Amino acid sequence: MSKGSQIIRFADVIRTSRRELRLSQVELAGQITKACGNAISPQYINDIEHGRRVPKSDRMLTEFARVLGINLDWLYYLAGRYPVDIYRRPITEDTIRRIMRLYRSVNVGV
Repeated sequence: MSKGSQIIRFADVIRTSRRELRLSQVELAGQITKACGNAISPQYINDIEHGRRVPKSDRMLTEFARVLGINLDWLYYLAGRYPVDIYRRPITEDTIRRIMRLYRSVNVGV
């Protein structure tokens, strides 16, 4: 990592986005629902914002993207996961090499 660069964490993006929307943790929790339809707890939001948890389900990442207006692919990246449509297709070693080469070409000097 180059001098002055900073790692962007899932926790920080969620916290910053929530604050930009002027939502409390309680208000955000009330807008994010589990598969059963119940809202998540404010403690779950607190755990996420302090880096103790990252949502494990695709549905939960989609909910955070929807409510906070964050690009879903960005949230997948920050969560260290891949969208389900990526897993449905076989990925070869050559494909990964090409993806990494492309990534490095657009992030020169980062």
